[in-house]
Amino acid sequence: MKFAVVFDSPSEQGGYIPAVLNALQQVGDASTITSQDIMNGALASYHAVVLPGGLASFIGLKKWGDEFANAIRYFISAGGGYLGVCGGAYIAGRAPANAFRAYCNLTLGLADVKVETPPIITSIDSYRESQWHRYPVSVTFASEDHPIISGHLGETLDIVYSSGAVIDEPGATVDVLANFAEEGFGGKIALIATYFGQGRVVLCSPHPEATFVGETEACVPWLYPAMATWVAEREIEVIYPVSPWRKTLITSAVPLAIPLAGFLGIVVGGAIGRRSQKGV
Repeated sequence: MKFAVVFDSPSEQGGYIPAVLNALQQVGDASTITSQDIMNGALASYHAVVLPGGLASFIGLKKWGDEFANAIRYFISAGGGYLGVCGGAYIAGRAPANAFRAYCNLTLGLADVKVETPPIITSIDSYRESQWHRYPVSVTFASEDHPIISGHLGETLDIVYSSGAVIDEPGATVDVLANFAEEGFGGKIALIATYFGQGRVVLCSPHPEATFVGETEACVPWLYPAMATWVAEREIEVIYPVSPWRKTLITSAVPLAIPLAGFLGIVVGGAIGRRSQKGV
């Protein structure tokens, strides 16, 4: 499995990239790319794209708008995977978080969920500062089985948190895999899995790949590899010869593709999962 980790700005990424790459390399090959690379068709060489968090998650949408969103949507609807953690979850719900609308009023629309900020985040400036702060939050995993959390059903664990998305109001196609157990979060959702077209999507609010102060191991070492494996597993062979949002030829070492009609149906229909398959 090959993972593309979007890394646009060291100063706006929260310092998580080394830990992200380490977690992904446990289950496949991982390398960093930029939003510009995505616009040039780079996702054709990967099984999944990872938006690892921080304010940098918004750079592609801010710079290219719907054109960037459509590039991601096309890739996922064709059978690619999307793993959005913290900031990467903020940009993937059905609408932008209210506190961020003045900064970026766009969303990828990959998951039928509402995303909001925790009470301490009231603007993009407060998120910019808090992305460098790490503190534990308690999260309780669901009691219904799913490959991502298999073997950990009902467990409550502390995970590193940096003011990530608070997820709510999941649609029927969304599998809720964990809820915040911390007082002040009102039992809202911390982790979900869903489908977008032929592709898989996972949104995770906290940072399971990160370390607590004074420790060297990821706080929940099994979770990031499990999320990455699930999103990158394909159920179809993907054909991906051109970028329909730009009408330019893509060259790739990996043969990828999908009929354009299927993608257009997904974009017109919005963030509607192909199906809900708990345990698949």
